[in-house]
Amino acid sequence: MSSRSKSEYVIKKIEKEGLKLSPRVRELIKRVIEEAEKELGTPSVSGKPDTLDPNLLTYVSRKPGLIKLLLVLHDKGPKYTRELLGKLKMWDDGQRLIREAENLGLIVRKWGLCPGSSEFRRRCLYNYITSKGEEVLRRLGYIK
Repeated sequence: MSSRSKSEYVIKKIEKEGLKLSPRVRELIKRVIEEAEKELGTPSVSGKPDTLDPNLLTYVSRKPGLIKLLLVLHDKGPKYTRELLGKLKMWDDGQRLIREAENLGLIVRKWGLCPGSSEFRRRCLYNYITSKGEEVLRRLGYIK
């Protein structure tokens, strides 16, 4: 149900109670419902805010590479990019998957020092799973 149909539903319920609404009040009701959805997300069946787009769940469920990437980061913790590509065994397609996961907000990438004992340590780009990525795995049934 879109925010427009929700606001129309609320307005009809109010008018059914015998109250007359001015156009200004109607606009305020619509704006409040839209702002509440932006702030809180769409209500889910459990009653908690559902900020995950159902299309995202469908999209990720059809991409086994993305699921594997999220599972590796969830199970093994943050990995720098080369290490992650080695764990995934996807040197060709892995970079694209990492960028795709970052664009979807499923992972976050941050610079840090590479592991090693040399005096001049390199910087590595570490990949971390986000709470959104963990929620996607949870909803798809891969983790509890």
